[in-house]
Amino acid sequence: MNRAKIWNSLGASAITFLMLTGVGAANAQCRIHVVSTAFCNSNGAACNPAANNPHVTLRVLWQVTGTPRAAYQVVLRVANQQLIERVPAAPGFCSASISADVPIPGAIPYSVTIDPGKVSGAAGGPVTKTGTFTLKCPETGLSYYSARHYTGYENLKGSCLSTHGIHGIMVLGVPTTGSFQTVLNEFGPSNAQRVTSGGAKQQVWVVNCSTRRPTDAIVSWNAQQRFDIEVRSAAINPTILSAIPWNSLQSLTSDKLFWTQPDSLIQSGSPLIAAFIARHLPADYKTAMSPYTAALTLFKAIVKRTVYDQNVPDESALTTLVTRRSDCTGFSTLFAACMRSLGVPARALCGILAGHNERHCLAEFYLPGAGWIPADGAFSKGADPTGAYAYFFGNDPLLNTFCEISRATKFRVQFHGDVSLPASSFYCSRAIATTCTEQASLIPQ
Repeated sequence: MNRAKIWNSLGASAITFLMLTGVGAANAQCRIHVVSTAFCNSNGAACNPAANNPHVTLRVLWQVTGTPRAAYQVVLRVANQQLIERVPAAPGFCSASISADVPIPGAIPYSVTIDPGKVSGAAGGPVTKTGTFTLKCPETGLSYYSARHYTGYENLKGSCLSTHGIHGIMVLGVPTTGSFQTVLNEFGPSNAQRVTSGGAKQQVWVVNCSTRRPTDAIVSWNAQQRFDIEVRSAAINPTILSAIPWNSLQSLTSDKLFWTQPDSLIQSGSPLIAAFIARHLPADYKTAMSPYTAALTLFKAIVKRTVYDQNVPDESALTTLVTRRSDCTGFSTLFAACMRSLGVPARALCGILAGHNERHCLAEFYLPGAGWIPADGAFSKGADPTGAYAYFFGNDPLLNTFCEISRATKFRVQFHGDVSLPASSFYCSRAIATTCTEQASLIPQ
């Protein structure tokens, strides 16, 4: 009998023997099948994640037929956020879920991998399911939501030592109504003069700090302002914003054109800024991209390359670009410099986060027909150090925890001529050992 006939005659009995003894069936005794994946609310009901509520819960349900050889893992991932759970070696239905905050515009990837280590003995190896979703967007390019009310306080203390008398000033930025913020009440420092500063057209408090009495002791002044504000979070519709063309920037009004000019911290005219842009945008970016997509690309590039560092000597755009290190101010000034270099109005907003003495800066850029789009590079870096995802770009659920008190990097005021000073500053014309400290708070109402 040839080998084929021997195999055919023994085939049926051999297969029966193997099934009865379990030999060679180890991989077939366990099967894993994904029943469903869904995004759910806190009650477990299916929902569509929205830009005005970017907290999502991904839930996966799978069925195990047969008994796994050993306990195994399930790995759930949404954007760069990951959850790993251990699953007991038991048959039946299993589920796992991951909750994540993803204020990201555009497609957001997710994945589910069951038994990545191949320890369960399931047929076919790891079970993987991948996909993308987008947050439900507002019907307009930019929308604000979740208004919150705060009372804010800012106390500035200036001290100096002089033997010839002292003549100086304190400058405090005044919270301004616009974009996400509305000022309800404000109370300036006593004996303060309120002035409008230059092209920024932002008002500031100027406090006279003078004494003619010569002294070798340290002399101090205090200035405090209080204000009540309403601030809102922001959500965007990338499809609408992407349709805004470059030529719409040709009819900017003078108040918007001001925010396209370089200044001492936002050096948008520097060749180094132009070279950085050229490395990240195509040569034909004005035909291949919209202002919005160009802004998104540069924002991600800045977040990816910049290390957050609170101990930086200079928060200018150029220093941030060269050193690749900065605090929140440098993230904002560098992004604003890139936008201004492209002819897009942009500015760095500095102020107070909810709580006590929490300072913060973020950026805004302007698109005609939409408004001022927030872009928080420092918060984005904290959410995703790789810069792969544009967290807090347009979609900013934490914007309603921030109060802006300064839009311009410096304010032009009259003091022994025309001088430019930053907000929250103390300046003396004849003094030594000058110091300035600030205490600020933003209290929910």
